[in-house]
Amino acid sequence: AFDNTIYTAVGAMELGYDFEDDTPNNIGALVTAAYGEKALEWLDEQLAWGDGTNEPQGIFNAGMTALGSPAGGAGAAPQVDDYEALLFGIGKAYRKNQSARCVFVGSDTTYKRARGIQVGASDERRVFGMDEESYMILGHSFRVPTCPTIGTTAMNQNVAFVNMSYYRLYRRLGLTMRIETGGKELALKNLMLMVLRMRWGGKMELT
Repeated sequence: AFDNTIYTAVGAMELGYDFEDDTPNNIGALVTAAYGEKALEWLDEQLAWGDGTNEPQGIFNAGMTALGSPAGGAGAAPQVDDYEALLFGIGKAYRKNQSARCVFVGSDTTYKRARGIQVGASDERRVFGMDEESYMILGHSFRVPTCPTIGTTAMNQNVAFVNMSYYRLYRRLGLTMRIETGGKELALKNLMLMVLRMRWGGKMELT
């Protein structure tokens, strides 16, 4: 069922005709490519942190089940028990035969803290192994979304375990570009206005 609100994301840039004539590069293609990269970054952020009111709903705003305080108490460093609690927080029925789609989601700092858990006070070997660049914990991928506009405190204090099979992303309109050249202000300044626009919706179907 197409029962998801669709949101619009828009970016725009004024570009001088003189600059376009003088540059040896295809500046239009460069600007479009840069906006394309930013659009992917925006979508990555929405998947994790979208508020569901002014933008697609992200995982962390999808009515997740909270597991309470960490094993070591509020504010304590993460322990293996915490990640096992997250793992088993999803019922077996939603993990079985779907393990590749079940992932941890958090910041790079959160991942570093998890992979820094030692075997013991006098043993600096890491519980989850020394292959930190694998971005794996307990046999599952740890995904780090690009969220430049989200406060680092919120990002570094939250981690989720989620079955991404139940996230739906709806594309109503891909990234499109329109060039506006009319109007007195643009004409007098010898400018064009590049407007890039896309429309997306998204939410968890099963939280």
